[in-house]
Amino acid sequence: TQYVITNDRKNPEVSLIKKGFEKYRSGDTYVMDCGDWANIDQSDWKNWIYIKDNCKQVKIDVQIESKTGNCILNGYREQKTVNWYVTDYCGNSTRFILIINLTDKTPPVFNRSEKMLTVDCINKIPKVTASDACGKVEVKVTSNKIPGNCPNNFQLIENYLATDDCGNTASYARTINVIDTTGPVIVADDVVCGGESPIQPYAYDNCSGIRVPVSVADGQIRF
Repeated sequence: TQYVITNDRKNPEVSLIKKGFEKYRSGDTYVMDCGDWANIDQSDWKNWIYIKDNCKQVKIDVQIESKTGNCILNGYREQKTVNWYVTDYCGNSTRFILIINLTDKTPPVFNRSEKMLTVDCINKIPKVTASDACGKVEVKVTSNKIPGNCPNNFQLIENYLATDDCGNTASYARTINVIDTTGPVIVADDVVCGGESPIQPYAYDNCSGIRVPVSVADGQIRF
């Protein structure tokens, strides 16, 4: 028995069947937010397309090209070019191209949200940061300090501005009341047996770490 396979000289017909992409033709551009992009395996990319060909056996190869862009100049932060190369049993081939432009129109997000807070020490003020789903974020802050009745009592008014790589911005403002209600920390021996203590008692402020005057009278430490 002899089988003769003739070459129909016709390239495979390729179309997208992935939900949401059915209307796109080869060479079209699809725009999506970079935060929605996820890396896809080759096997999954192959399921994006439908192939019509007289030769039932075909080979599919998927290659992805990436290049960095500029949101303002190019209109995208990154560009993905997905190439499907389909070759049938007779060597006829088709290349289907889908260009995906990853944009960033979502502003950064701050890690804090409270507008007013009170702490008893400056080193207990929560740090403010901002993050972005697509890239780096620059955070700038302006602050105004209103003094109180002592160095560790004051009000701090802060205004933050976060800017991502694509120029999207987010702002955050908060007022912090710093009220020092904690006394100094005393450093001294608990028990002294005969003679003088090897450690002279001293005290320091729990916020600033600065030593404060200490005196001992009638066996009691006084500030």
